[in-house]
Amino acid sequence: MSEVKIPDPQALATQLRGFGPVGLLAIILILAGNLVVLPLSAVLVLAWVRASHTPYTSLGFTTPRSERLGRLLGPGRMAQAAIVPVTATLFALAHYPDQGLPGMEQAAVTGLVFGGIYAVTGQTWLPMIMHAAFDVTAVGLIYRGWETTVAHWFLR
Repeated sequence: MSEVKIPDPQALATQLRGFGPVGLLAIILILAGNLVVLPLSAVLVLAWVRASHTPYTSLGFTTPRSERLGRLLGPGRMAQAAIVPVTATLFALAHYPDQGLPGMEQAAVTGLVFGGIYAVTGQTWLPMIMHAAFDVTAVGLIYRGWETTVAHWFLR
């Protein structure tokens, strides 16, 4: 009876980061993930990051070294209370050209919520995940033609 050999996790991590058969298969599976379910590729990328021992910073996920408004206004609670509406306004204005006034209003509200969460926790990961989930949900609703129906549920 032959013994089953378990692959070395470090060797697998190296293969996942490369362009050999294992790395290419990982790329194909990640890209194909959205064909199965819309946000599956994002989940597969996170699984790949963990299995390949790739630091999140390699994907661009870094905490800002400093925030310019924070430097300008200072580190206190009053400064944070001013920074959140200012950044939410800028976030909303950035949505106006493509989405008009309704998109701008929606961006202002979500910017206030996400900015408020960041101001309270000091962490970027939760607002990032919420923003991604919000956008993926919105794209799914638009793609399936359900945007108006769902909007009417909330705006009656």
